[in-house]
Amino acid sequence: MIRKSHSMPSRGKERRLLAVGDDGTKRPSLGQPKVAPFGVVLRAAIKAEFGSNREFARALGVSEGRVSQIVRGPEIPEPETLERVIGHFSTLALQDQIHRAWVAEFAPLPNWRELEFEKAEALHQIRLLEEAAFPVRALSLARLCQQHAVDPDSWQIFTERIVQLNLRLGKVSPAIAAVAEMEERARSRRENADLLTALWTRGQALRNLESITVSQLMKVHQNAMSFAESWRPKGGEPLAIWTHRKAALQRDFALHVLATHNRHPVDQEHLEAAIRSVETSMHGDDYLGYCAGLEVRARVETAMGQIFKAEETLEELEALGNAGPDFLEKTGLTRARIMVRRGEREAAIAFYKKLATDCFERMNLHHHRMADQELGKVLAGL
Repeated sequence: MIRKSHSMPSRGKERRLLAVGDDGTKRPSLGQPKVAPFGVVLRAAIKAEFGSNREFARALGVSEGRVSQIVRGPEIPEPETLERVIGHFSTLALQDQIHRAWVAEFAPLPNWRELEFEKAEALHQIRLLEEAAFPVRALSLARLCQQHAVDPDSWQIFTERIVQLNLRLGKVSPAIAAVAEMEERARSRRENADLLTALWTRGQALRNLESITVSQLMKVHQNAMSFAESWRPKGGEPLAIWTHRKAALQRDFALHVLATHNRHPVDQEHLEAAIRSVETSMHGDDYLGYCAGLEVRARVETAMGQIFKAEETLEELEALGNAGPDFLEKTGLTRARIMVRRGEREAAIAFYKKLATDCFERMNLHHHRMADQELGKVLAGL
């Protein structure tokens, strides 16, 4: 359970996150989840009234690069910046759309007194915000819940969400800092399940560093695997956590290989080892784990040039349904890579462009960057 008994400073108009339920109690609510992300709304408004970022920058008296920063985020535009931006639009409807989008995505969470809600409900609200393309707001809520978590288990779960949301927003250093705090707390409490989670999550975060070497990445992975092998609970919830984390680590080995391969191609032997590691992770009755394994296997098969196998794997995955976070983004990237492998350059370019746009509009900046980088390579003939 999370409690909050102090107020936060207000900045501008706030969108309420509390709603009254059927039983009369106040519960967190998304309010208006259909509002598009601020960057998407502002970009459309600029195109409608000014035609281009260059013309808007000229009217605003700033560089075109500064306009791009405001539009693309993910840093929060200050209220003063918002007021200046809105003031340069002559259409009241556009002014209102831009303001509502800013409030929906960036306004501080409401002033709460003696707020109480269950951990599961809080996680549900965070997930809804993320799915509504408001990851910045979801991150704010996750941080608030983490700060006021009254038990170690809740703190751990909300910190995991903080890590994942930071990675989605392309903010690697805050994710790594949160992982370090998870690991420190787990070691001080001698909580093996939380420590295993922290060691696994460390690999996820470090994989996003462009400067990370394969030896550094594999060392982190091996440390996590060694700990998993040295600590195996006998039953109950700890065993379930251990089983899921062990499978995730086996998939992560393949993801580490792929991350390395994208920078400097590795030999076939490493890719075959990645396939074996993924297939080992897919045993058992874990539906989401099985789907995650299929998604990673399709990526490895594509990297190996086994296009027919990769397509079969994707078909099996898509027949199972939309499973797991960022499902469409991940499978979309694999589809685009298959097109490149087939020599379908123009189709791949069109697909990458749409994928990059969709990722940006969903504020999935991690996959937006990946799609944009891979599109750049195709355009450059690399």
